[in-house]
Amino acid sequence: MTNYALARKLALLPEGLAESNVQSWKETVEFFERPVDAMIGEHFPNTGYLCDIAKAILKSQQAKLFRAGEKAYDLIISTADQRELKIGEPFLHLDADRGFLTVRYDTNEPDTVPYTVKEKSNIHIRIMGSVEDEVMTLSEDNVMTALQPMLNLLWDETRGKKNA
Repeated sequence: MTNYALARKLALLPEGLAESNVQSWKETVEFFERPVDAMIGEHFPNTGYLCDIAKAILKSQQAKLFRAGEKAYDLIISTADQRELKIGEPFLHLDADRGFLTVRYDTNEPDTVPYTVKEKSNIHIRIMGSVEDEVMTLSEDNVMTALQPMLNLLWDETRGKKNA
């Protein structure tokens, strides 16, 4: 994202939200860095990758645009003004499992309602294994490049529509 595009988007945020968003990334990194008991570690062995993603975003200027959170050891990215998502509010759900990172555009709905996923909005990124599989290998250098289309979608569907 260019500096001009970033500045235009930052100008659309309510006062204090950029700082609050950065703080949410710091808290999320701290959450993923906490020691995990063995039983939880067995069920969520790839949380280190989510922590690396959170750190990469925290280092970028985009940490000011998006809010971070966690849900059952998954990474949540939103454009919400507050920590708790409102019913119907869109977000990105990042899950690391079996050597892949899955990024899903989702909508916050009550637990009784199945996920409503925007068509063709999921991406799968290989985080372990061979590059020869023709699937992108995740590294700190390409996290932002890999996530940018999904971040753009989330921005366009939320803040972009609010300020159109």
